[in-house]
Amino acid sequence: MLLKNIKFNTLSVFIFSVVFIWFFFYCKHDPLLSEVNVFNADPYDAFGSIAVQISFVAAFFSILRLIIANLTDIQQDYHLLIILRGNLVSLLSILVTMIADIIAMVRYMRIWTNSSSGIILFAIVISFMLLAVILIFWTLKLDLSKKIRIRYNVFSLKNLWSLAGFIVIAFYPVPGSFKKSILWAIFTAYLGMAIQIMIVRNLAFLIYPPEEISATDLISVMNEVYLAVKSRFIFLKPFFDYVENGLKNRKAQPLISWLNPRKYRWNLIILIILFSGTALAFIEGIGEEWIGFTKKSLLLFSVYLGGESAIILLFYGLFGNYLGMVNKEQLVSSDF
Repeated sequence: MLLKNIKFNTLSVFIFSVVFIWFFFYCKHDPLLSEVNVFNADPYDAFGSIAVQISFVAAFFSILRLIIANLTDIQQDYHLLIILRGNLVSLLSILVTMIADIIAMVRYMRIWTNSSSGIILFAIVISFMLLAVILIFWTLKLDLSKKIRIRYNVFSLKNLWSLAGFIVIAFYPVPGSFKKSILWAIFTAYLGMAIQIMIVRNLAFLIYPPEEISATDLISVMNEVYLAVKSRFIFLKPFFDYVENGLKNRKAQPLISWLNPRKYRWNLIILIILFSGTALAFIEGIGEEWIGFTKKSLLLFSVYLGGESAIILLFYGLFGNYLGMVNKEQLVSSDF
């Protein structure tokens, strides 16, 4: 019964993260909402930019573990705990962003209060915030049913740091003539991302203590998912055999070893950063029509690449162990 409830919770959180991504981009591009979208500028926009990625990735990792927990009873309690941690991180990322959006809307009320689109936007933000709170309480209720200890200190120093982050964006100076430089804009965006993820980290660690748990990491989870898919789709066996033979090739072993995060923590992450950052920059460049070799294009390209790099580095550095992504002590699996 507990597994069924956690399954429903995890699927709900994942769907909620996808809807949140739609909301983030819809508010940017809808002709009516974009005119009253006061959180479309940094540091508020940076909150959403990092949240759409963290909320989705954390929820997706929980889905992967849910598949394993559903297929086998091995280390099920461990998988369920990490699933609940991932759900919490996903939801907190959305909740913190909604609070930042409300701060922006309260601060710049004159822009949206006299518009019906503004009222609709405010109602949507409040609805997202309430849904996030409801899902968080549901997640915590499931955790309590497992009798896992939750620690939360209202007067903790980490809480004060989180409050300080919200205070910073509430009183962050509106750019004046001397603050319209590119460097100021980059600093504002990076500051917003740093505040957002640090608040999420502090709250998540306060609710679910970050005690180390030595067990199945995400690499093993993905391997188990692969084996499950392989056993069910027999007609794809030639393709799977081809991939496995390629991975077992001696010439490929040095590269595979170099990319193995259990041996080298950051090599694969750096490769992911370069790929995802470059892809994001090209997508944005094509959409906004600034692709080229001009100074503006190169500057914007470096900004998007740097921003995506910061997001991935922060997420992996702060939540890598917490969400059981990589266990360095675990031997490389050869189960293919």
